[in-house]
Amino acid sequence: MQPLERDFFMSEATVVAQQLLGKQLVTPEGSALITEVEAYGGADDAASHAYKHTPRSALMYGEPGFAYVYLIYGMHYCLNFVTSPMHTAGAVLIRGVYKDNNFIYGPGKVTKALGIDKNYNGLDTFNNDKLFAYDVGFSATNINTTTRVGISKAKHKLWRFYLDESSLLLT
Repeated sequence: MQPLERDFFMSEATVVAQQLLGKQLVTPEGSALITEVEAYGGADDAASHAYKHTPRSALMYGEPGFAYVYLIYGMHYCLNFVTSPMHTAGAVLIRGVYKDNNFIYGPGKVTKALGIDKNYNGLDTFNNDKLFAYDVGFSATNINTTTRVGISKAKHKLWRFYLDESSLLLT
């Protein structure tokens, strides 16, 4: 298994988000097919942590392919892949996966199922054996697009992408 190349993550977040659908995510806790994602930009996206360049969001301005993991509500971790060229913020939040014949929805449930916590933040997904994604040859042809979930700003952006359960069950 070879992880996705760094070039895969060099495009803007909305492009990478759609291309991540159907890719396999691997951790020591197992692997899962990515089924739902959300894209986040930088200064052009008021819903993004990178809307303002802060120490917390600095990772989103860095090299593509790194893991950006943060805690929400004081109890749930969220996994993002940094995208876009260096110095241009972008990230893709993993919102849903298909693991062990079960659909797992919600970024906190995803990280719990895959054993991802704050120790994964800043991890280069190309130089480790704890977290990486690879192509399993799944062709994501029926991609649904909607507004993002649980945000209060930039609600109009259609930057949430997901696969129909039926398309996964037929393959």
